[in-house]
Amino acid sequence: MKWRVGAHGAAGERLWKTGTSLDFQTALSNYDNVIHQMIKLDKSKTPKNSSAKYSWGEKPKCFKTLKSNDRWWHTEFGPSMKSTGEATKEDLKRMLQWKWSRGKYRPGRTKFTDQVQEESVITVVRATLQVLEPLSNNPTPTEINSIIAEGITTATNIPQIGPASATGILAARYPEFCPMYADESMESIGMYREPYVASRYIEYAEQLRNKAKELGEDWTANKICDALFSQAKADQLGMLVEKVTVKVKNEGEERPTKKQRR
Repeated sequence: MKWRVGAHGAAGERLWKTGTSLDFQTALSNYDNVIHQMIKLDKSKTPKNSSAKYSWGEKPKCFKTLKSNDRWWHTEFGPSMKSTGEATKEDLKRMLQWKWSRGKYRPGRTKFTDQVQEESVITVVRATLQVLEPLSNNPTPTEINSIIAEGITTATNIPQIGPASATGILAARYPEFCPMYADESMESIGMYREPYVASRYIEYAEQLRNKAKELGEDWTANKICDALFSQAKADQLGMLVEKVTVKVKNEGEERPTKKQRR
């Protein structure tokens, strides 16, 4: 197993180990800027043999829709599932677009398009949400882990949806208990990003829930995930500004200044 280049950043680790609630809030407030910079820096081009049937999952399209999909995932997807008790194939395509552009691009557009049926998505997501419903009833920590494990097992009955993708459903619906399985936040807490299995996700999610509890009632497991993602990604992109101490000539004193991290 290896750390992913750029994901395992010192800034994310520092935030996790020593960050205060204010530090986490500062990182979280930079999240939109990070997403904007990711889109700005994307140089991918549409393949010459592009097919309209599969274009939704091509890298340029994923990045083009990252901002709107990120807003949708954070504010609309979960409430929609709460209201209707289900999700559609188009919902999952949009979730995958978002996941493939916010994280490492792992295209599976052709298989998802061809192998996944609308009826099966509705049926499986409905079953997954029913499994997760006890999370609304103040479960114990042990019960939380058991419910999440069963939820992931159920969601992965959809073809081409593995444990990491399944958390896109869980975290949207229950962000207080279920963070997104994101490489950047996973590695910030000192865990290898792989293998993507339910048991490791449960360990990761529990640690983020504990951190959210430590920081205060406004925090959720997925807010912690987003803060760590933002901090690690900003570090990777050279966006962080840190204070450093320099000698000032002829004054014999040290003054703090700011230096762009590269």
